[in-house]
Amino acid sequence: MQKEQILKTTEEQMEKALLYFREKLKVIRTGKASPEILDRIKINYYGSDVSLKEISTISVKDGRSLLIQPFDLQNLKAIKEAISNSDLNLAPADDGKVVRINLPAMTKENRDKTAKETLKKSEAWVKVPLRNLRKTGMDAVKKLEEITEDEKKKLQEQLEDLSKRFNKRAEEILMNKIQEIKTL
Repeated sequence: MQKEQILKTTEEQMEKALLYFREKLKVIRTGKASPEILDRIKINYYGSDVSLKEISTISVKDGRSLLIQPFDLQNLKAIKEAISNSDLNLAPADDGKVVRINLPAMTKENRDKTAKETLKKSEAWVKVPLRNLRKTGMDAVKKLEEITEDEKKKLQEQLEDLSKRFNKRAEEILMNKIQEIKTL
């Protein structure tokens, strides 16, 4: 592997790690209604599990409630059950045409607990993967035989700078999410 390829591959993988981190943060409940909290809900749709957004329209009715309108009304009961059985602690209600979810207001205690859990989970979701990608890049540089030791050192410094840049971006994303959680 050439030195340019090591940098490019490491950067691409770190970008994917940040994308994964953002996706994980989307499902964390904050004080306002967000359709993304339902992203991991799966519905049995004619024998296969599909995501809720594939079989319905999810919209924010107001700041604290979601409205789920299935494309096929026969799925209404399955949607309601899937949400009720999830670990989101939500109580969906249906009127025969749509499913409504009123999100209870988060207390200060809930916000603090959620923020603390998010900080803890961020280690596994982004910090460890970024460290591992840095290490993989550094190991690849050490294995290069066609470049001098000075070039290896320079390439390792570039990888270190890349790692610092991505860690800083991850920290900014995390702090923005923590701020969102703690905001009333």
